[in-house]
Amino acid sequence: SHDGSRSFPPACLSLLQSLPGNLHCIDCHAADASWASVTYGTVMCLKCSGRHRGLGVQTSYVKSLTMDSWNHSQVLSMLEGGNTQLSQFFSRHHMSPTDPNYYGPDVINRYNTKAALFYKHHLSNHIKSVAEKGVYLGREACRRGKSGNKSSGKIK
Repeated sequence: SHDGSRSFPPACLSLLQSLPGNLHCIDCHAADASWASVTYGTVMCLKCSGRHRGLGVQTSYVKSLTMDSWNHSQVLSMLEGGNTQLSQFFSRHHMSPTDPNYYGPDVINRYNTKAALFYKHHLSNHIKSVAEKGVYLGREACRRGKSGNKSSGKIK
């Protein structure tokens, strides 16, 4: 198509599934994680994908890893995101369901927080800078030389 959309590339799908936490749903930990939030670069089950769709595309843009078409930036978002990365971010902000200080009865609520908005914007800005570099050299290459630089927009 005119915007470079195509199905999720098989080699990229293997890489995506090898990322920490990506064999299970980000929200309920079900084993069948064949849906994605492009916004957060995370994978989820069908049930939780419906809940994310209910948040609206401005909060969480949901796609199927197997049925939908994907453009370059969307694939990059998935390869640079990851379930464990977001889970650790949420944990640092006391938004993990296992945290005794967890503020809400429902994990879906955490996507409507300032912290989630911060994460979303930083991932988006990171993807723009990665895309501008041209050929994708992998997560390590994208992160090399950025450690300790808080203003880089990198999500640790």
